[in-house]
Amino acid sequence: MFDTKISQQGELLRYRYVFVLICLIVLILVLDQKSKLGNLQDINVRGLIAYLVIVVVIFSVFMMRQTTKQKLSDNSWDIGHFLFYFGLAYFVPNNFLLVAILMVAWELFEDFMGFNAGKKAWIETDGKKMTDMIANTSGYYLGNLFFGRDSNHTDFKRRFKQYFGQKE
Repeated sequence: MFDTKISQQGELLRYRYVFVLICLIVLILVLDQKSKLGNLQDINVRGLIAYLVIVVVIFSVFMMRQTTKQKLSDNSWDIGHFLFYFGLAYFVPNNFLLVAILMVAWELFEDFMGFNAGKKAWIETDGKKMTDMIANTSGYYLGNLFFGRDSNHTDFKRRFKQYFGQKE
């Protein structure tokens, strides 16, 4: 899945970010002991599916149009990760375990798209996966502060829910 530079580092080093993701999930389970798989009743399934489809389509279009010479800056990708998880907090509030599982799935999807589209040049190091995880986690955490049950932004949340057709 990775370019030859990363492939030569060996199988254990190549997938060390998966180990870090598993540790993150375990940490979240320990910190969130009150729920088995989070707050499943709070999930807006229709909105979540629409949101994920839109994001996957946008990501796929960017990947297909991007050439190996035309590399988006790392900050652009980090901002995209942050915004994705910030928005995800609206549809999946206070559910850190499920979102951690989605994080792993999304990173694997990125690798798959980079491999299949033949645009592996932007996958330079496994360290980039760590910055992705930081952007993902901080985006979801701040999104929960903004959209979560205990948020002070009730007027904004009400208008946002009306726009997406969700009952209050």
